[in-house]
Amino acid sequence: VNYVSDKTAADAVVKEITDAGGKAIAVAADTSVEADVIRMFETVDKELGPITGLVSNAGIHGPRGPVKDLTADDIRRVLEVN
Repeated sequence: VNYVSDKTAADAVVKEITDAGGKAIAVAADTSVEADVIRMFETVDKELGPITGLVSNAGIHGPRGPVKDLTADDIRRVLEVN
């Protein structure tokens, strides 16, 4: 279970999976950073073995309001994550 900042929520999801008989670990990684993604996959492979399925549902939106008020950094962050 990948997370960026909410380890408590990630650990809760891991518990649900393991309580149901599955295998899971929580790994902090920013999916917009290539090195984090590589480290995440290496960690999962080491701890659980090869990945046989993947669900990617990360997504963010920029600050609420008119698009004309978004900064270049706001737009860049949305594009990096989504």
